Amino acid sequence: MRYVKIRSEWLGHSDCSICPVRGSALFSVLGPGDVAQIGSKLDDLAFPAASVVFHQGSLPDAIYTVREGAIKLIRYLPNGDRRIVGVLKPGDLAGLEAFSDERFACTGVTLGEVTACRIPIAVVRSLADSNEALRHRIFEKYQAALSEAGAWLSELAAGSASARVRMARLLLRLRKPGTADEVFRFGVEDLGAMLGITVETASRVLAALKREHVLGPMSRNQYQFSVDLALLEQIAHGDVPD
Repeated sequence: MRYVKIRSEWLGHSDCSICPVRGSALFSVLGPGDVAQIGSKLDDLAFPAASVVFHQGSLPDAIYTVREGAIKLIRYLPNGDRRIVGVLKPGDLAGLEAFSDERFACTGVTLGEVTACRIPIAVVRSLADSNEALRHRIFEKYQAALSEAGAWLSELAAGSASARVRMARLLLRLRKPGTADEVFRFGVEDLGAMLGITVETASRVLAALKREHVLGPMSRNQYQFSVDLALLEQIAHGDVPD
């Protein structure tokens, strides 16, 4: 597998006390004293669009909390094919493999510009040794990641549901946190890779959803667009005929 250089801009040390995703982040259980203690050890990074954040097969020495934007998780298969097996959104954690000394299972690539907090694994382990709440929070993050992986497989990449129903389910999972009607916008190749369908099928389903005004115009930037959430949920539940 070919590795590319990771490009990022250092924005300074992260300030957990004003983090926009503090409520859902790993360190949400820490008190002001612990936060002040580790602030100088966490890096706030900005990644350009289409940047690699971490490589499949590399050994992680840090974990990442997504603060803004989205990261697609790409798994490269031995035959050269690729599958998108998940999407990290604000508040999500990447690099849980570091806790068990395993290599990254996927390559993380940004959708649009992304800001993320880089947390050295040594910092997390040191805190967890004396903080039961943090150990429990790490377990919760593990469980959330397993649940998401299971849902990704059962609801999106497998089963007898039509491509239209699975596309609706996928778009619901791509909803931007904190918004009522915005989803992260992926290209048809990526959507096909997520659902295990051809680019032609993905393009046809998206075109139909646009004609039916389920999908609206692009939102504030080219990586987000608006949706009719009520209609999308009806399609995802199979309540609207194909």
